[in-house]
Amino acid sequence: MNEPKHPTRNPVAICSQLPPDVVYHKTRNSYDERLARDFPSLVLRGEQSEGFRGQWRQQIFAVSESSKLGVDLGCGYGHWLTQLAGDNPTHLYVGLDWTYKAIYHAAQKIGKRNLSNVRLLRANAGRMQLIFGHEEVDEVYLYFPDPWPREKFAHKRLLHRYYLQSLANILKPGARLWFKTDHDDFFSWGLEQFASLPLSFEVLEIIPDLHSSQHPATHGGSLYEHLFKQRGMPIKFLSAIRR
Repeated sequence: MNEPKHPTRNPVAICSQLPPDVVYHKTRNSYDERLARDFPSLVLRGEQSEGFRGQWRQQIFAVSESSKLGVDLGCGYGHWLTQLAGDNPTHLYVGLDWTYKAIYHAAQKIGKRNLSNVRLLRANAGRMQLIFGHEEVDEVYLYFPDPWPREKFAHKRLLHRYYLQSLANILKPGARLWFKTDHDDFFSWGLEQFASLPLSFEVLEIIPDLHSSQHPATHGGSLYEHLFKQRGMPIKFLSAIRR
């Protein structure tokens, strides 16, 4: 496999209120074995993802503290993340997903382009405060997370106020959070969650139909986004800033 050449110092079915004592269990998933074999420095799996809290720039990317660090939560097969990292070679990106297969295919895309400014995590997004340090991250992308439409599963939504607060803890003041969805009710519910956290976030932009606008976020996009656009489904967009 063509793994990117990294410095030697070398995700979403996720619960937003995961207890901190939950552990990653050993697995016989064939993609886990292939990740370890083919992409040992590009992909961190399970508890490996929690060994560099507060030190991602120095220990993983071996760059200065001034480098911008973005996190793609639920990166899937890496289509959009690969494009983003390729277009911004001086920025650092971490893509996270829960699915072994998705992370493997994302690693193949990144390896093919030899992008050294990306790392991938097969990890649980409920553990963000164990993965990243306080105010370590500059941007978070939440593009098309599972809306969990049934009310009894509302606690699993990645826009739940408790989860947003955990993201606020890892984001720097002035950092940006970007959100896209095709789901009307999820979007409306998410606006309520942001409104409940006025000391943590300020919503800057609310666009009910992104692709009818000229916003820069219309460029590129994930496979989901292209599919929804082809079907004529409006994409809801929100951006917020960490206070």
